[in-house]
This record gives sequence, structure tokens and C-alpha cells, in this order.
Amino acid sequence: MPRRRDAETRVADADRAASFKIVDRGRGRVALQTRSGGYVSAKGSQVRVASGKPGDAETFQWVDLQRGDTLLLSLATHRYLVAPKTPGAVTAGHPGPAPDRQDGSCFKWKIVN
Repeated sequence: MPRRRDAETRVADADRAASFKIVDRGRGRVALQTRSGGYVSAKGSQVRVASGKPGDAETFQWVDLQRGDTLLLSLATHRYLVAPKTPGAVTAGHPGPAPDRQDGSCFKWKIVN
């Protein structure tokens, strides 16, 4: 098994979008690959970028909420990713979105080339 090098995933600017390659893992599951080739990984409530092949920690259930909102459910934690509206760490311990969808657990996406 290749050695994994992790780096914490943080939100530095709430108005800045991050871009990832969406890797289809089957059955509505995806992995988020960075430009450097690492994958977003959830271990406990911590979210990091890890190298190597994606496993359960790097796989998320894509939940389409319609109206352009998407939730990402970690297969490792059975909780949702959440990116804070203020600078801080992205976490994978969120129980679900707030009714107004303004808590950072709902993500917008678009195709870029």
C-alpha cells in the first residue's frame, strides 16, 4: 500500500471556489481529486487531501438536493462534509443541512474545462 501524505483542507476565503475532478466510484458515489492528484479524505471529522488510490475515506455519496445544491456524505464517517462560511477547517462530522441550507453543508457545482 502506498504511503499517504496528508494536508489539512481549509477554507481560506469563503468567496473563493475550489475545483476538483469528480471521479465516478459507482452507485452515486464519487471521489474528489485535486489538481495535484490527491483525493479529499475524511478521517473522523477531519478532512485532508491524501495521496494514493481512493478508498472509503476518500469516497462520498453524492446527494442531489435540487435547486443546484449538493450534499457529500462520507462513507467513512456517515456524516456530511461542511465548509465553514468563515476561514477554518472543512470537516466531515456534520449531521445534515440546516433548513435554510446556509450552514456550509450544501455545495454548488458547475462544469469547468
